[in-house]
Amino acid sequence: MALTHDDIETIRLYERYDRGELTEREARNALGNEIIDGLAEEAAAFRAATKRDTAELLVDGEALQNSGETERPDQDHSESG
Repeated sequence: MALTHDDIETIRLYERYDRGELTEREARNALGNEIIDGLAEEAAAFRAATKRDTAELLVDGEALQNSGETERPDQDHSESG
């Protein structure tokens, strides 16, 4: 899905707010409470995700916990023919 001009402008305004170039009041007046709160939640979730321990990954709903397993459990490596 391509971003619209309005989407891009919303992102730019939020980034200005995030950098401190706009006050919270200015940002809320320009974008509305729902957008500011939603973008703030998304930004916090993104920051938290970047700090997660990647030693525990999910593959097809199963955790790979430092087992050294790097292949998907459903992969079949038998040769046909």
